[in-house]
Amino acid sequence: MNFLVYAQLILQFLPAIFQIVMAIETAFKGAAVPVSGPAKKTIALDLLTAGPQPIAAEHVDLVGKLVDTVVGSLNKTGVFTKGA
Repeated sequence: MNFLVYAQLILQFLPAIFQIVMAIETAFKGAAVPVSGPAKKTIALDLLTAGPQPIAAEHVDLVGKLVDTVVGSLNKTGVFTKGA
């Protein structure tokens, strides 16, 4: 896979990934058991593969890594813990 394919996937799915991850956090804020990173990834991939522009099978792993990166960066910045 070349750089242009990576760039296209990031531009196509990054906004949706941010929205999905933030929606998960909002929905489960204050839950007795917080949603784990792998669970967020599973939910995000399920939604993205069922969406109007589903992920091609050969790109699921790459988009999964993008979800991991988004969740990890939001965790590191404390976005999910601020205001809790």
